Amino acid sequence: MPKGVPGGELLDLTVTSESLDNGNYFFVELQCIIREAHQDLQWKVGIDGKSLRQVSPNSHRYIFDRVFDTSNSTQDVYEEFGKPLVLSAMEGINGTLLAYGQTSSGKTYTMMGDEQSEGVIPKSFKEIYDYIEKHPSRKFEIHISYMEIYNEDIKDLFNPSKKNIKIHENPQKQVYVGQLTEKVVSCVTDFSKHMAFGEKNRHRWATRMNDKSSRSHAIFRVHPSRKFEIHISYMEIYNEDIKDLFNPSKKNIKIHENPQKQV
Repeated sequence: MPKGVPGGELLDLTVTSESLDNGNYFFVELQCIIREAHQDLQWKVGIDGKSLRQVSPNSHRYIFDRVFDTSNSTQDVYEEFGKPLVLSAMEGINGTLLAYGQTSSGKTYTMMGDEQSEGVIPKSFKEIYDYIEKHPSRKFEIHISYMEIYNEDIKDLFNPSKKNIKIHENPQKQVYVGQLTEKVVSCVTDFSKHMAFGEKNRHRWATRMNDKSSRSHAIFRVHPSRKFEIHISYMEIYNEDIKDLFNPSKKNIKIHENPQKQV
């Protein structure tokens, strides 16, 4: 969870989600609810972990899919929303994890983490390769791209010279960003190296609430593609003789049955 602020304490992280036809879409709303050091607690999370209300008579109760408080960690957020999305993506279902909130509410901390605590995105990297290791019969190729949206201008964070990139729509009505640099990664270290490079190219400057505030929207895209091995053969049956047409010297080939009764 985001660290406290001088003279106050961060109280709650609110998370909502919804489902789209083409896959899973998780919307993470980071609400910075700050209590001054001398003030009493103003908001309280329900025991069901899905509601939030002010600590005052006749206050309204707000219902969400899930509400995390200061006792929860980034790992809790990841286990509930990040991990299911990553596993679905590895099975071919599109998904998005979006952090939204005011300046200094903890978006970057939750998604990227710091030296002491990994964020949701680094945890996702490990999940991807853990999945690959558990499915050795499946061959994957992982492509990544990283873009920034700042003042309605899209910039390629892997190649900062590419600016004002256009958004396109293909004949299947799918929206995509053209000319983005894609990197092929083969391990968690590759992920981290490319992300660190992209982060250096983002717009940042100090604000009254954050000395390293991200001043733009950033989208890190991971595209796992599965590779298939296709085996073909070509034979001819003539006068009860089977001949290999890829290797004509092989003639009078025999038919066999394996233990699974397959011919």
